[in-house]
Amino acid sequence: MDSSMLGGVLAVMLGSLLVTLLVGGLILKFSVRLVEGFSPSYGRALLAVLAASVASFAVSAALSMALGFGGGALGADDPSADPAAAMAAIGAASALSSLVSVLATFVLMALAVHLLIKHPDGRSVGAGRATLVSLLYLVICIVLAIVVGIVLAMVFGAALMGLVGGS
Repeated sequence: MDSSMLGGVLAVMLGSLLVTLLVGGLILKFSVRLVEGFSPSYGRALLAVLAASVASFAVSAALSMALGFGGGALGADDPSADPAAAMAAIGAASALSSLVSVLATFVLMALAVHLLIKHPDGRSVGAGRATLVSLLYLVICIVLAIVVGIVLAMVFGAALMGLVGGS
């Protein structure tokens, strides 16, 4: 991979991260509006999404290191090990890591909403309501990710069909 291709990949990754954060801020504003009845400032919502995202990334990275996704901790580099069992162990660890990451994101988003989002009169959102906001936020994000994934699969599928001459 040459440096220009690497630069393009990094630019796309940073652009998608920026768009994700900006859309996440809008989704959080909407979630707070539905649960609490007021709309926080976009800057506060963006700050809460950024704080929860950074903390969630740190938790996910630590969890991946703890589970040993290098493969050695799961026995994938042992030549006498059964390859199917090693792949099953890696898949189970990956599923566990994803589940714990989603739960950590849920808790960290609730904490960020509780600490950073304030009512117009200055009081913070309660822990129970922040949990509801976080749940609604994650449900909306998951549904949006599924819809975007389906649309992208259809677009790229149609493009590939056009390349191979399918009808």
